[in-house]
Amino acid sequence: MKIKQNRQPLAQGILYPSEVEKLRQKIAPLKPRGTYNFLLLPHGSWDYIFPALEQAWKESSAGIKKILLIGPVHLESICPLAYPGNRYFLTPLGPVPLASREMRALNKRCSLYHQDQRPHEEEHDLEIHLPMVQTFHPKVRIIPLLMGTMDEKAIEQAAQELIPPRENLEEWLIILSANTGIFCPGEQAERDFQKLKQWINHPPAWPEIFHQSQEFPGCFSGPLSLLSAAGLLPLKLELRGKSVYTEKKDSQYYCSWGGKIPLREGGL
Repeated sequence: MKIKQNRQPLAQGILYPSEVEKLRQKIAPLKPRGTYNFLLLPHGSWDYIFPALEQAWKESSAGIKKILLIGPVHLESICPLAYPGNRYFLTPLGPVPLASREMRALNKRCSLYHQDQRPHEEEHDLEIHLPMVQTFHPKVRIIPLLMGTMDEKAIEQAAQELIPPRENLEEWLIILSANTGIFCPGEQAERDFQKLKQWINHPPAWPEIFHQSQEFPGCFSGPLSLLSAAGLLPLKLELRGKSVYTEKKDSQYYCSWGGKIPLREGGL
């Protein structure tokens, strides 16, 4: 696949507004004024997920210099961790600059990180959050990663090289775009939500989180496990927003969670 400098938006006008003024009006009230540097956010149509996003963004930190945006691959991918070859991701609000040098450095440190354009052209889960990223952190270059299926050993290997130990985590915002539930009969969706809410409030440490998270529906298990193994998961994840989409007798819970990543040894 020939790689273009710009990735064109896939979901504008379908999953989120394509009109610039409508986007700005919707996003403006979400301005960060908190301390969270970790957000677990749902993806899907803004018509359904936006109520779940609002409070999480408001409680995120404004003093951010680097952003990791990670999500699962829903379609088939031969690459465990794919980063794009583009220089910019486009939205109706303009270009979002990518941290190309840092992504290439990931590949040099660990071959599990690989440039693979196809999933980034086909997936919507990262794009959904770009309008907020570029509005609140317009000068920050992002590292977008899409994660395929990985076993415990591969996750541990990749986690060791994700963010170098010298990095100051207070300057980072980690955004995991993943749904923590699925569309299913309403009573089952409620039971799944209550069970997950209790579990994720104080998630288990690595590697227990890898095995336990697979017991839940949704698409968050792999990326959450990777971030846990890398020491990039808060000790406590707080529910910051919830919206429920219902059709006949079936429902899906869209939830956002947030927290503050503990400092590494030495204060970083």
